[in-house]
Amino acid sequence: MGPNCIGAVNLDNGLVLPFFPIYPEAMKKGPVSIISQSGGLIIDVMRLLILENIGFNKALSIGNKLDLNECDYLEFLISDPQTRCIAIYLENFSDGRRLMALARQTEKPVVVLKANRFSSSHQIARFHTTALAGDDDVADAALKQAGIHHRVDTLTEMADTLKIFSLPLMKGKKVGVV
Repeated sequence: MGPNCIGAVNLDNGLVLPFFPIYPEAMKKGPVSIISQSGGLIIDVMRLLILENIGFNKALSIGNKLDLNECDYLEFLISDPQTRCIAIYLENFSDGRRLMALARQTEKPVVVLKANRFSSSHQIARFHTTALAGDDDVADAALKQAGIHHRVDTLTEMADTLKIFSLPLMKGKKVGVV
């Protein structure tokens, strides 16, 4: 993790490592786990999940990815039986090929919010986590090729998508979606 991260939360075992107060007993435990390159954004995602009554399991802030990167955490969450849905916020990809291979091998939904969709945001990311932004069209194509069809553009869209995936599957012959 890190540097430039806020730590980790694991509601399974009560591990709470951020430098600011978090009260796990006030959070709803559920199937969603989060990987985020931005500490501020992971706080916002956790707040949105709480407001939307979406239970989450693990929140992993990875910052500048000095030792472990998003692929290492994704591999962990794919094998984690308590995680049914994975949300990822990235400003850049450390190892795009490995990320795509991992995403292809899992049946768990992976929801991605990648920053720097526009050239104006590339400079901001460089100063935030020293991330070098890649070509967004290439990122889109790679994510689709890996089977990640859940790329979202906003935190609200991410929360909505996570809410859908956190709900139990509908069953029965008289089920309809409007």
